[in-house]
Amino acid sequence: MAAWRYVLATTGLNPIADVTRSTHDKTKSYRLNRPAQLSFRIASDDPGCATVQPDGFPAISSLRRVVIGYRRESSLWTPRFAGHVWQVQDSGEEDAAWTHVTCFDPLQRMSKRQARIHEGTSSGQLGRVTYSATDAALIGKFLVDDTNLFAGESGLTTTGGTFEPLDDVTAEWDRKSVADCLLDLSSQSGGFDMKVDPALIGGGSFARLSIFGRLGATQPNVTFGWGVPPLNVRRMENLEDPVSIANRVTSLGSASSSTQLTSTKEDEASLDDLGAWEDVAYYNDIPNQTLLDNLTQGEIDVRKVPRKALKIYMKSEASVEPFVDYDLGDTVTVAAHERLRGGFNQERRVFGFD
Repeated sequence: MAAWRYVLATTGLNPIADVTRSTHDKTKSYRLNRPAQLSFRIASDDPGCATVQPDGFPAISSLRRVVIGYRRESSLWTPRFAGHVWQVQDSGEEDAAWTHVTCFDPLQRMSKRQARIHEGTSSGQLGRVTYSATDAALIGKFLVDDTNLFAGESGLTTTGGTFEPLDDVTAEWDRKSVADCLLDLSSQSGGFDMKVDPALIGGGSFARLSIFGRLGATQPNVTFGWGVPPLNVRRMENLEDPVSIANRVTSLGSASSSTQLTSTKEDEASLDDLGAWEDVAYYNDIPNQTLLDNLTQGEIDVRKVPRKALKIYMKSEASVEPFVDYDLGDTVTVAAHERLRGGFNQERRVFGFD
C-alpha cells in the first residue's frame, strides 16, 4: 500500500505540525460528487493537538485548521486530500485521553454558503437566483465564484479548474445553499460531475473545483477479480436493492397560495418490464418549471431499475491503486467466480473508494 503523510496547517496553509506518526486509525473516503472525508484520532495531550497557536486556539481546532494528506506516488509526495478540520471530539477515559477528528474538503463548506444573485443591480445579494439558458458548468463556476467574492474565501476555488462546455440550462433557486444548487445541477437529467482536487495556492484557497459532463475514462487494463484472475479481491459484495425504485415519479416544486408547481415523468420500458413503481419527490425550494422537469427526469434516469451497488475489498498485496490506476468516475472491469451466483464479468463505474 502507498505511504501517506499528513500535515496540520492553518487555513492560510501555514504549517503547524506533521501529524503522520501521532495520528491513529486514519480512514479516507472519496465519493463521486460528494465531499472527500478524512478521520483519525490523536492523543489529546500530543503537541500536534493541544499546543496553543499564535491565534490563541489549540493546534487542532474546528474550522480554523486544515489537514493536507500527501500520497507517495512514483517517489513524489502528491497532495490527495485537503480539508477543513470539521468535527473535533475529546474523549477522556480512565487511563487515556483521545481527540477524534473528522475533516471534509471544502465542497462541504458549500452547504453553509447561500447562492447569490449573479448579475444586475442585485449582484451578490441573497434572494431568488435565476440563470436563463446558461452553460450548466458555468453556473456551477459562478455559484462558487460569487460566494467567494461576496462572502469571503471558502477554501474552494475555480482558478485553474476545468469547466467542460455543457448544454445550456435554465435554473432558479430561492434561498438555497450553494451545495444544494450544485447537487441539483448534477442530479438533473444530463447533469454533470464535479471533481475537487487539492490546490495549495494559499490566499484562503486549498482545493480546486472542476466540472465535467461525465467524469472519468474507461480503464481497459484495470480488472478486479474475486476467485478469478487477477485474484486481487479478498471479498466482494454485489447488492441489487429495489428500495429506491420508481418508474413513474411526480415531483412537487414550490407552491404559492393558489398554485403548486408539479412535474410527472415515467419510463415506458421499465413500466412494461417491471410494472408500475410510483413515488413522489419533494423539491419545495424549486420555483422553476424547467429545472423541476429536469430534476424529475433525473429521478427516473437513476431509479427506473433496482439500485445496484458493488463493494470490493482488495487484498493487501494488490497492485492496482486508486488515483494511479483508476479514479472516481472511471469504468473498470469486475469479475467474479461462478460460485458467486453464477459469476459475472462486466464493466462497472467507480462511484467511490476508501
